[in-house]
Amino acid sequence: MKYIFVTANERLDSGLIKSQLISPVTEFLGKNSIFVNIHRPFGNSFRSKTFKTINIPILVPFRFINFTRLFFLNELLCFFYMCFLVLLVAFKKIEFTFVARGYVPGLVCWFAQCLFGQRYIFDPRSLYIHEHLGAGNLEGSQICFKYWKWVEKRIVFRAEKTVCVSKGMSDYYKALSPERLLKTSIIPCFCEQANRPDSA
Repeated sequence: MKYIFVTANERLDSGLIKSQLISPVTEFLGKNSIFVNIHRPFGNSFRSKTFKTINIPILVPFRFINFTRLFFLNELLCFFYMCFLVLLVAFKKIEFTFVARGYVPGLVCWFAQCLFGQRYIFDPRSLYIHEHLGAGNLEGSQICFKYWKWVEKRIVFRAEKTVCVSKGMSDYYKALSPERLLKTSIIPCFCEQANRPDSA
């Protein structure tokens, strides 16, 4: 089984992403992982000596779309990104699961699941919508807020499981669809393998 991590608009060489994502994947999955990095045309490409990385320089910066009056274009863009993603893996004769890191990759993988039955794990790592609500980037009464809540529910509902950083976050996602038993896994933001006393 291979895991294909799908990221968008992230600096994979930053210290935070290295500690949260790159280092654990390198240590525990290694060559059983592939990174698909959807990034801006002139920046944020990434390379690794441990696992294969595919850079797709087609991303429209989030600040122009996600929480502006053009938010509805996110659907078209994510469908477009999904087409590229599916073409990349269409001829790979391997069993794999997508790992969608964030809400935009989550919607990309949601389209892949709806149209092709491809499994994915949703790894939001934070409550993206509420972060932007708290930062004043949108208001709860706006249609944009309702749209992203709808996106959130769709992604979580079809995911194999959702990765959370706390029990409270897990409870939040499970409450989105009380009619279905949603699976979550709790992985703190920062963790490392403990040395067992009998392994010295």
